[in-house]
Amino acid sequence: MTVGDFAERVAVLAIRHKFSVISWGRSETRNRNVGGEEDSLHRLFLAVDVVLDPGETVATLAASAKRIGLQLIEKPGSIHIQAPR
Repeated sequence: MTVGDFAERVAVLAIRHKFSVISWGRSETRNRNVGGEEDSLHRLFLAVDVVLDPGETVATLAASAKRIGLQLIEKPGSIHIQAPR
């Protein structure tokens, strides 16, 4: 998946669901400083971390992400969405 494809799919999710992006692309230094995995897709701009607005649910976002070919991982304090590996 290209960065453009990924960005387009995140935009589709943002139209359907209310959330804020709190992390997208990261430099190697930033990724290390936040405890990101060495092979994090954030480094390739193929992953985002989001927080949901009130009234949105992880389950509905996860279903939408899966339908458009994205992976979702719930983490403490945020939701990680990425291109498939």
